[in-house]
Amino acid sequence: MPKPFSELLRDLSPSDVQAIDEEAQALHAEYELLRDLRVAHTVTQQQLADLMEVRQASISKFERQDDILVSTLRRYVEALGGQLEVRVRFPDHAVVLSRYGSARPAAPQDGEAVPA
Repeated sequence: MPKPFSELLRDLSPSDVQAIDEEAQALHAEYELLRDLRVAHTVTQQQLADLMEVRQASISKFERQDDILVSTLRRYVEALGGQLEVRVRFPDHAVVLSRYGSARPAAPQDGEAVPA
């Protein structure tokens, strides 16, 4: 028989509970980031849904998801007038993935060393 969540938490160390809480807070902040991005562009969920040709409920669900397809995130950002950039960072260089079809060296970000 499954254990209630509260019972599972009692079996964890205080440091494990703290790590879970920190991860939950980080995920919550990411969810709010998408909503805040949309609101900052003064776009309602319905307006964004119309631009993406989906239902408003889909936008609401998307803004609360914890696992997002990159293609859906790209459509969301582009509907707001932005451009999604996926950057892979290594200790000695960074690469920007362009629609996964090709890769190009990334321009250094503020405070980032220029690759040799």
